[in-house]
Amino acid sequence: MPPPVSPAEKAWHHHLTLDLLLHVFSKSIFHPFVAWMIPLCLRAQATAYTAPSFIYTTAYAAFLTLLYFLSIFNQRIAYGAPREVDLTDEVIVITGGASGLGLCIAEMYGMKGASVAVMDVKEVDEGTGVEGVEFYTCDVGNREQVDRTWARIVQD
Repeated sequence: MPPPVSPAEKAWHHHLTLDLLLHVFSKSIFHPFVAWMIPLCLRAQATAYTAPSFIYTTAYAAFLTLLYFLSIFNQRIAYGAPREVDLTDEVIVITGGASGLGLCIAEMYGMKGASVAVMDVKEVDEGTGVEGVEFYTCDVGNREQVDRTWARIVQD
C-alpha cells in the first residue's frame, strides 16, 4: 500500500473533475446566450449570411437554444407548475428551534405570518420570539412527550 500523499504533493489538476468542467462549459460555450454572441459578432464584421462560418454558428446557437427550452419544458413536466402557499393557513412545527438555525427559521416563518410551534429540550427566554411563534419544552427522543406536546399544539 502506498504511503498517503500530503495535500502539497497532489498534482495541480487534482481538483479538476468532469462535473466541474461540465459546469463551467454549461455556463460558457454551451450556454445559448454566449453561443448567440458568435453569429452577432460575425454579422458586425459584415459576414455574409451565406458564409459557412455564419451558417454553422447560427445552427449551433439555435441547437443550444432548443436544448435550453426543452430542459425548461422538461423541468415543468417533471415538477409541475409552482404553487402558491398561503402561510397564514399553515402550522409549522420545528424541532430544536430554541437557538441557532432552528430559531432563525422559526422567526422567519413567524414574520411571514405562519403559526410556528417550536419543540426543544431547552427553555426559552420570554424576550425571545416573534408574533405567531410558540415554544414548547419537549424531548423529541421521548415518544410520550412528543404526543403530549402535539396534543397541546393542536389545542392551541
